[in-house]
Amino acid sequence: MIPAQVDYLRPTSIAEALARRADSGGRFLAGGHSLLPLLKLRQVTTPALVDVSRLAELRQIVEDDDGVVIGASVTYAELVRSAAVGRVAPVLAHAAGTVGDPQVRAYGTIGGSAAQAEPGADMPVVLLCLDARFVMVGPDGERRVHADGFFRGAGRTAIRDGELLARIEVPDAGSARWAYRKFRQRSHEWALVGVAVTETGDRTSIAVNAGPVPVRATAAEQLLRVGGSIDAAAAAAGRQLADPALADHRASAAYRTHLTSVLTERALRDVRAGVPERSG
Repeated sequence: MIPAQVDYLRPTSIAEALARRADSGGRFLAGGHSLLPLLKLRQVTTPALVDVSRLAELRQIVEDDDGVVIGASVTYAELVRSAAVGRVAPVLAHAAGTVGDPQVRAYGTIGGSAAQAEPGADMPVVLLCLDARFVMVGPDGERRVHADGFFRGAGRTAIRDGELLARIEVPDAGSARWAYRKFRQRSHEWALVGVAVTETGDRTSIAVNAGPVPVRATAAEQLLRVGGSIDAAAAAAGRQLADPALADHRASAAYRTHLTSVLTERALRDVRAGVPERSG
């Protein structure tokens, strides 16, 4: 389909982007791989697109003492190639390499994926597992939101009207063992279920993407903390995610619950064994 007519605006700074977004009532555009299909299907309408993909402030990857700061317009391909991301958050670099195909990875951005909050996307569940923080810039200055409060539902996040997601702060997880498993729908590479795991010492972080919003598998994490088995933790993850609302045109709720347990078990065994193959 053909989208409705929109004005195309290309600001040269974040300040100008915020001003032009406020004046036009439009939407920010980065890679466009989530937003443009919705516009073509007329599921989303907007009077203007404010293209922030070329703003230098949003294209940087900076390693610091706390981890790595990733600009919202950094592409999946740039995440894969980044030595800093590979050192600090290797699971993020790996997951970025499983997104779509080379063309999608060349243009799709980490910030666009997070801000669009599409069910089945890879970046949200991995960023939740890594305890990332999202930095928004708006008329009132900067604001930080932790990953566990950022994703609110399908297509809904903590970004307020008029704000721009500027960067993502990822704590150092370079010493953690990690795994990322997903069950793909081959027609477009979206995940029916995705599971990200990091483990440092006796602390295991498990995040699951099986429905409208990624969640931490807290019951499974707690079981492992007190010495529970991998099988018991995987079953707990499935029980926590058991919800009729998980059903959609792609899979039943029961199937997604089953996949959650299976992929959690496989990811945990990957982590404990140090297996390099991390994707289902």
